[in-house]
Amino acid sequence: MMMVRRPQKMRDWLTHHVWQLTGLSVLFVVAGLAIATILIVRMPADYFVREPTADARASGAVGRLLRNSLAIALALVGVVLSLPLVPGPGLLLVLIALSLADFPGKRRLELRIIRNPVVLHPANSLRALCGHGPLQLPANNRGEPR
Repeated sequence: MMMVRRPQKMRDWLTHHVWQLTGLSVLFVVAGLAIATILIVRMPADYFVREPTADARASGAVGRLLRNSLAIALALVGVVLSLPLVPGPGLLLVLIALSLADFPGKRRLELRIIRNPVVLHPANSLRALCGHGPLQLPANNRGEPR
């Protein structure tokens, strides 16, 4: 009985399913861009400079659980899409997930991500294409608006 090495099986499987994997990859890119575009465009321009209000959060334990569950799912997809060789708007989805979640230190983490030019410029470009103003950012520790 001849033993087939495990890497050969994986290579054969990948070779056999290359078109399905390509289609899935394209689907992730299109779906990720669509979700990111909708959510970034709908985000209020002053989201990062205003203080969150109590009514802006989901009321009750069930609402908070649903929001945080959706945020975790979006963050996981964003992390996968942020990996090398995986196409898609990963950092934008992570930012959107953070905006939905409710945890201590959320604002500081959101600002750290949105201040990254790789995230801020595409987000503002999407908003401009849809006729919305750029995202406003508070001054950082050095007093600069970026």
